[in-house]
Amino acid sequence: MAASLSNRQYNHDFVGIGALPEDQEPSHVARRLRVIRHTVNLGRGNRSWDVARAALLEWRMHDGSSWSAIHRDRSGSVVTLAALPHPRIPLLWVLNPCREVDYSLNAGDHCCVGYATLKGHLIAGEESMSVYRKASGEVCFEVLSRSRGANLFGRLIFLGLAKTQDRFFREQCRCMQALVIGDDR
Repeated sequence: MAASLSNRQYNHDFVGIGALPEDQEPSHVARRLRVIRHTVNLGRGNRSWDVARAALLEWRMHDGSSWSAIHRDRSGSVVTLAALPHPRIPLLWVLNPCREVDYSLNAGDHCCVGYATLKGHLIAGEESMSVYRKASGEVCFEVLSRSRGANLFGRLIFLGLAKTQDRFFREQCRCMQALVIGDDR
């Protein structure tokens, strides 16, 4: 499926905004977006950093989840999957077309990957996932989402999707913790 997305256009006009600090975002875009941010501690030291960085750059932030996933192919096409309405009652699986966005952050003690939504996705937005190491040696994972409804139907259901979006990003954090902390044991 991911390979078939290569010709699709973005469903919004703010591609790359996830790479900008919040105070530099164009105000006409920032006002219209729901921002969700989650940060979790993944451990301390070089081993935690190496495992977390590798998992992020290999797009493994949903490894171990039974109800959510991110699939990426070599062309940069990305498909996110989630069980709806809730992981315990998966009545339906949604496939969401996206494309990798190059945030060019893979140096020193910080690396980042991200994607933006394409036509066919009910939500218009971008998500970035980062791993960074603080001066104290603490290794953290952060998910940052900026989004809005993509079309008339997407705008109508967008308010109801807030919990689903939040659950999807919290699952990324849980999976990254399990990957890194589980590997350190």
